[in-house]
Amino acid sequence: MDIQKPKKPTTWKKSTLFVLGFSLLVFTGVMLSSPSHAVKIEQHQLLFAEVKQGDLAVTVDGYGVLRSDKQKLISALSAATVEEVVLKPGAEVSPDSVILRLSDPELVQEIEAATMATTQERANVRRQQLNNQRDYLTEEGRFAELNANYQMVVLRHAAEAEMAAKGIVSQLAFNTTVLQKTQLAEQVKLQQDRLAQLKLVNQEAINISQEQLNQAIAHESRLRQRLERLTVRAGIQGVLQRLPVEPLA
Repeated sequence: MDIQKPKKPTTWKKSTLFVLGFSLLVFTGVMLSSPSHAVKIEQHQLLFAEVKQGDLAVTVDGYGVLRSDKQKLISALSAATVEEVVLKPGAEVSPDSVILRLSDPELVQEIEAATMATTQERANVRRQQLNNQRDYLTEEGRFAELNANYQMVVLRHAAEAEMAAKGIVSQLAFNTTVLQKTQLAEQVKLQQDRLAQLKLVNQEAINISQEQLNQAIAHESRLRQRLERLTVRAGIQGVLQRLPVEPLA
């Protein structure tokens, strides 16, 4: 009966085991000699928290002057006199907060003059409309008169044409009627053209008057905006830092 004998490890396997064992000893020695290995932290010294996503609020204490990263210079549109200081530096303001109230008598006079000019331009527009209406009615009445005369001559021409053919009316009288009909027809046509042209001219005159009125209104509006800006407002949310003005004594 055959008995299987165990095989002896070969030489290369012995070398491999020796290298692995030596590497393990070196790694263990390095870990034991490392400073971090000697540091130990107890579990109760650790803080555990759930990680969340969001803004991180950081409060920093220090010495110095606090300045805003968003600054706005507030000014009036015109030179004026300080009447009242409503808020002092350090006050919290909103966009509608009134900081100063100023006065400018010359600006008030300019607004009064501009208001009178606007009223005058409105009257001019109304006057121009009435004049245009009157002129158009006059020319329209002349057209109605010419057209009526023309229609009468047309009827007479038709009647005299038959009588002239029968010799009842002289040829001279008939030719005179024909001439009158031609002349009145031309006058009616010219009056129609005149009415059409007058309508365009009247509309252009109204446009010019309306444009002058618009300019007067715009000028008055700009002056009133300057007057409104004499009441100085913050315009933004924040804190009033400096106010280098004071009421006139």
